[in-house]
Amino acid sequence: MSIKQVGVPMGAMLAGLILPYPVTHYGWQRVAAGMVVGSMMIIVSLLPTVSWLNGLEAKAPARFRPLDPIRRLLAIPGMTGILVATLVYTAMQLCVRSLLTTYLVKDIGLSLAAGGLALSVSQGTGMFGQVIWAWLSDRVTTPRMVLAAVGAVMCAGAVATASFSAQWSAAAIMIIAALLGFGAAGFIPVILGEVARYSPPGQVGAFTSGANLFIIAGAFLGPLVFGGIGSVLSYRAAFVVLAAGAAIMAAVLLAVHARTSQMASSYCHPEQV
Repeated sequence: MSIKQVGVPMGAMLAGLILPYPVTHYGWQRVAAGMVVGSMMIIVSLLPTVSWLNGLEAKAPARFRPLDPIRRLLAIPGMTGILVATLVYTAMQLCVRSLLTTYLVKDIGLSLAAGGLALSVSQGTGMFGQVIWAWLSDRVTTPRMVLAAVGAVMCAGAVATASFSAQWSAAAIMIIAALLGFGAAGFIPVILGEVARYSPPGQVGAFTSGANLFIIAGAFLGPLVFGGIGSVLSYRAAFVVLAAGAAIMAAVLLAVHARTSQMASSYCHPEQV
């Protein structure tokens, strides 16, 4: 899951490195139009490969209820907290990805190139974060503990980002951007892996699609809420709100982990009676 997801921050990293120059010289409208047209051409050229990639024998289940995977996911003990955290964490991720450069240029006074570099740095560390968080989840501790740690890192990075000023050095800003990206980009593989682990045989795709509903909801709501707070108050206040949300979710996941651990320790297998 983590290796698959690495492509997302990799694309954002390349955008932060490459796009400031053409945007500055040709305007963002022309650059955006060129990227849309180029993406459409690539998509159309790859359509003939879809059947081959999916497998010629791949068939949809005979009976499929679209909301059934979500209902069954929410019935898993402790999964509701993970899915709500998914929504909040994705909101943080999308705000960092889409609005960090705007904040650094508009409010802090960095050049567009420097703001793009900060975005690229945050996404570069996010690539490593995805693999490292997933490895910790598999080999060191439980997914819920990893997700709580991710929330703590997000909170610290967002609070530090909210405290940026013109007096901060470029190096210090890049370090905080790296910390923020390391947390904000690394949680989705852990969540999808946990959902896949609980999925019945042959239904991993359906269950992970249910989890993706919360990811998409966070991606939709996050920038809306962030932009609204930024327009009424400031981007600094918006980052503080994101930090508070990440902290609350980290605390909830820790509480869920403690409760599930207590239930597991008190469970007595029938053979032991």
